[in-house]
Amino acid sequence: MDTLLADLRYTVRRLLQRPGFTIVAILTMALGIGANSAIFSIVNAILLRPLPVESPGELVEIYSREGDEEPVPNAYPDFLDIQERDDLFTGVAGYTLDFLSMDVGDRTEVVLGEAVSGNYFEVLGIPAARGRTFIAGEDDAPGAALVVVLSDRIWRRRFAADPNIIGKTLRLKGQRFEVVGVASPEFKGLMVGFASQMWTPVTTQPSFGEDLEDRGSRWLMVKGRLRPGVTPEQAQSRMDVLGRQLAATYPETSEDRSFTIIPTNDVRLHPMVDRALFPVAALLMVVVGLLLLIVCTNLANLLLARALARRREIAIRLAIGAGRGRLIRLLLTESLVLALLGGVFGLLIAISNLLVSFQPPIMFQLTLDLGIDGSVLAFTFFVSVLAGVFFGLAPALQATKPQLVPALKDELDAIGGRRRRFGLRDSLVVAQVATSLVLLIGAGLFVRSLISAQDIDLGFERERVAIIMLSPTVAGYEESRGTALLSSVVERARTLPGVEAAALASRMPLGVSVNTNEIFVEGVATPEDEAPNIDAVTVSSGYFDVMGIPLLQGRDFQEQDDESAPLVAIVSDAAARRFWPGENAVGKRFRLSPEGELREIIGIALDTKVRTLGEQPRPYLYMHYLQRNRGFMALAVRTNGYPQPMLSTLRREILMVDDGMPIMESKTMTEHLGIMLFAPRMGGILLGVFGGLGILLATIGLYGVVSYAAAQRTREVGIRVALGARPADVMRLVVGRGLTMVGVGIAIGLALAFAAALPLGSLLYGISVTDPVTFVGVTLLLVGVAFVATMVPALRASKLDPMVALRRE
Repeated sequence: MDTLLADLRYTVRRLLQRPGFTIVAILTMALGIGANSAIFSIVNAILLRPLPVESPGELVEIYSREGDEEPVPNAYPDFLDIQERDDLFTGVAGYTLDFLSMDVGDRTEVVLGEAVSGNYFEVLGIPAARGRTFIAGEDDAPGAALVVVLSDRIWRRRFAADPNIIGKTLRLKGQRFEVVGVASPEFKGLMVGFASQMWTPVTTQPSFGEDLEDRGSRWLMVKGRLRPGVTPEQAQSRMDVLGRQLAATYPETSEDRSFTIIPTNDVRLHPMVDRALFPVAALLMVVVGLLLLIVCTNLANLLLARALARRREIAIRLAIGAGRGRLIRLLLTESLVLALLGGVFGLLIAISNLLVSFQPPIMFQLTLDLGIDGSVLAFTFFVSVLAGVFFGLAPALQATKPQLVPALKDELDAIGGRRRRFGLRDSLVVAQVATSLVLLIGAGLFVRSLISAQDIDLGFERERVAIIMLSPTVAGYEESRGTALLSSVVERARTLPGVEAAALASRMPLGVSVNTNEIFVEGVATPEDEAPNIDAVTVSSGYFDVMGIPLLQGRDFQEQDDESAPLVAIVSDAAARRFWPGENAVGKRFRLSPEGELREIIGIALDTKVRTLGEQPRPYLYMHYLQRNRGFMALAVRTNGYPQPMLSTLRREILMVDDGMPIMESKTMTEHLGIMLFAPRMGGILLGVFGGLGILLATIGLYGVVSYAAAQRTREVGIRVALGARPADVMRLVVGRGLTMVGVGIAIGLALAFAAALPLGSLLYGISVTDPVTFVGVTLLLVGVAFVATMVPALRASKLDPMVALRRE
């Protein structure tokens, strides 16, 4: 212990004696470790951190599954049946995402909440910070008392932390709700990534209506708390029995359907979503790990240079009997102190939440709790120690080699001998060059993809469309009133100056939502379980004019195509070819269910991009909103110029039609398309920043190695000049050494980049993962930077006075 303290005191003294080196080393380590800690804190918040509930290990997720398909939420009647299994669970709670319109003064604000079962807080073990949570009887049946529990955040933000909030009423969805409690600050709901603002009993909201009785409508997430002694495997076995009972009792909705039990600690968002997120998280950790590798190799080069300056000291210590292990420990102490100090400053970078400022263009912002918990601290400490050992061990081993006579004569260079042509310092520069090349090629692919995406033919107007998301159902309006209001909004929008066309749509193409329907073609025998799916959207008349989508055949929807008229539809050209090959699809009919009413096709539209920018033409179905209304509708307006100024005008006109109409979101089509480009844009930014830092560090390392090598060969250069070598020959000698290291690094980096680029294929648009422009361009950039880095010491060496060089010892 005393020896360790002595090493620490000695290390601190030496670091304070060289403040320039110490500051540079700590800041460099802070950059590498901070990037790792920042990314890990996001991964931890989304995928690893346990829910802030009582005994999360006792909770399980209960899903519904049909055959081998992905698990889905449960129907409300099934949830009631699950609640009766009190031999397995001490409690079973249901919840679903809910949008609520809240009247705030003279305007309406849309807030994100959860509609939950009455025992939601009880099952989770979440007490109220103020007031109470729900009690028995408040959710027994529709029409019960309307109550709400607020989050701590909205209580403080919207109600100024009013201590008398309990008992006051709020107008939500057009109805009066009594505030009965405020949740604890730590609890933000069960929708990971989104902060719920309030909770209401699901059965008291008329908007859920028939869904509470429909076993075929699966929308309710369910959590159960296992009884002591009951394992998830036992619960699964007994829930299989319940699934078979329901299938026998309700074959029309529950046949081939079962329940799936998954421990809550094993799933964060949804099993399918988690499977997609884990590879992304792994990729991010690899990227910042590569940055840390570059940082470590750079610092290893710095420590090798310092070890060279101390070689006489180390040789003397060895000569008078100091053990090599003792000296290695002393040198490692210095690297560990630097790494741990870098880790402390790295935590400051991690908690700055800079990455969270890059929000995807979605309706509600992501809300992640990136606080420093035990997991982040442990990870940062582990990375710091690992980095300290990594960049400190090789220099320590190299510096303490027992070669005393050459060291005492000051003839040993930092790579173990003058005649060694490729040593440790060179290898570290090669590693930096290779790693930087991988990161820069990744960034280049994303940037090229973004440029290519601008040239992709979407099939619709992208420059002059303004979009306002509306939802009369969120305000609690009945369908007939909501439809009338939406029609009034469209008509009013069409009369505005600068508006060329206006229409409604239940979703915009290339958004986050996907809506599909089964399709049964008239005259084609299709078993119900084999019916094909088609992407579908509900639109008003004028939609194709707004979007600039030409009709290849037939006609557009008309206002006369209402609920009293025969059902009609328009299909994309791909749908016509898919379901009616070799025939004219106009006039053909189909159903959306085996027993559903027939719909006649009245038009065929040009194909457009529907889900992704890189997809092949996808069958698409358009239905008239007057015949198939949806809760959420987008008002889309094509303007005669830049659409951004039109958004404020549209919001004002909508509120003039009905000041209680919830405006969910307003954006231009360009902003809307940003969701598709968010992943490659973020990839380009992160890899570009990390790759740029990597090439900067690699350039510094290359400059240092070449400068040192040139200095070590001063006498050799003097002899060459004295024998007639020209300055160009000297420059070629020095530059050649540097470019040799760069060439080896580039060869290794290209091989690694080819392998690393393969998983990026699904994120790139219009280019291949082996895009030659990117690979060649980045390689030439790196060669150019390396050439400049080696030219400085080369020019200095070419100007040496041979007499001075020959007199140098």
